[in-house]
Amino acid sequence: MKSRARSSRILLAAMALASLVLVFSVTRDAEAIPAFARQYGRDCQTCHVAYPKLTPFGEAFRRNGWRHPGGGDADYLRDPPIPLGQEQYAKLFPHTVWPGRTPAHIPLAVTIAARADYEPHSDAKLSFANMAGNVGLVAASSIDDVFSGWAGVTLRAEGDVVSVEVERVFGVVQPFDDPVMNLRLGRFDPTLWNLSNHRMLGLTPWMMSTPVRDNPFTPLPTQTGFELGGVVGAGRVDYAVGVVEGGGDRVNTFKDVYAHLGAKLGGLRLDGKDADQVSAQAWRETSVQLGGFGYFGQAALGDPALASQEDRFFLVGGEASATLRDFNLILAGAYGRNQRPSFAEPNEKANTIHLMSQLDVVVYPWLVPTVRLEWRDVADAGATRASGGAYWLLRANVRAQLLASVANDGGHLELTQVLAGLNLAL
Repeated sequence: MKSRARSSRILLAAMALASLVLVFSVTRDAEAIPAFARQYGRDCQTCHVAYPKLTPFGEAFRRNGWRHPGGGDADYLRDPPIPLGQEQYAKLFPHTVWPGRTPAHIPLAVTIAARADYEPHSDAKLSFANMAGNVGLVAASSIDDVFSGWAGVTLRAEGDVVSVEVERVFGVVQPFDDPVMNLRLGRFDPTLWNLSNHRMLGLTPWMMSTPVRDNPFTPLPTQTGFELGGVVGAGRVDYAVGVVEGGGDRVNTFKDVYAHLGAKLGGLRLDGKDADQVSAQAWRETSVQLGGFGYFGQAALGDPALASQEDRFFLVGGEASATLRDFNLILAGAYGRNQRPSFAEPNEKANTIHLMSQLDVVVYPWLVPTVRLEWRDVADAGATRASGGAYWLLRANVRAQLLASVANDGGHLELTQVLAGLNLAL
C-alpha cells in the first residue's frame, strides 16, 4: 500500500510539473486555442478565419506577444491576472525581486484531431490509423508586459502505439509596449515567408519545405535558436533576423543565419494599433503584403560515427499576399543552391526553384474553400502538385475538413491523397 501511495504521489507530481512547464514554456493545427477566448472573452472568429488561419487582427495579436494590439491590454482582459508581489517593489529593485503576475487561470487548451486518409498508391489505400485521434495540450499566454510563452505537446495514437511529440516551445521577450522589437528563444517557426504551416489552410508539408537530396534541412515547420524581430515604419514594416541550429543528424557547429524584411500596404497595420473596434467580419480588408528573405546554412549529412559530408547552401525568396474582402491570394517562392547535397554524387551541386500559389475564399463565415498549386525543380527534375478542399466550422471551435491532392507523375496528374477530418478545440 505504501508503495502504491508513493507511486501515486510521484505520478501526480509529474503531472503537476508537466502542467507548469506548459504554462511557462502543439500541434500543427493548434495555433487557435480557446485559452485566448477564455482570457479575453472574445469569440474565435475575432482572430481566425478558420483556424489556424489568422485574421489581420489575429496576426497583430500574435506579433504583440499574445496581447491586445494598440496597448491597454489589461482593459480587455476578462480575468485580470494575479499579481505576484506589490507593484511598489519595482521601485526597490535591485534590492528586491521585480514584481510579476500570472494568469488568473491556467492558459491551457486541449485539441483533438481525427481523420481518415485515402492514398491510392499505398498498400492500405484507405487508412484509419489517425482515426484514434491526435490529442494536443497547448499553452500560450503573456506572463506580464514583457514576457510571453508558447508550448505544446501532441499525443498520437496509431493502433496500440502512442507517441509523444513536443513541437514548438519558445519564450518571447518584448521590452517595449509596442512590438518594435521582440526576441523569440526556443523551438519556433522562423520568419522567412510571412507564411507558416501553423497559420495556413491546406495540406502540409509544402513542396517548398521538403529536403533537397540527402540534405535533411527544411526551413519549416520549426527551427531551434533565437530570432530578433518586430514591426517598425508606422506599423507597416516588419523585420526579423535569426540564428538557429539548422538541419542535420548532429549539433551544427556552423549555425544557420537568416533575415526577413516585409511591408504591408492598406488594411490593418501589422501592429494593430488602428484596431479600435473589430467587426464581425474581421477577415475582411483590402491590402497587399510583401516580404523577402535570405537564409544561409550548413547541414551535416549521414551518420556522424561514420563518414559524413557537409552541405553548405543558401535560400532566398519571398511572397506577396493580396486580400480583397473575402478573397486572399498568396504567391510565394524561393531559389536555392546546395554545394554537396548528395552522397552518390558528392561533388554535384543542386539548384532548386520552388513556387506556390494559394487562394482562400470566405464563402460564408463557416465555409472556407481553398486551392493551392505548387511547382518544384531540383537539378532540372521538376514536380507539380495541386491540392484543395474546404473547411467547415460546425461550431466556432469545431472544424471539419475535406482535402485532396493530385501530383504530376510521368507527365500526367494522378490522385495522391484524400483526407477527411474533424478537429475540436476545448
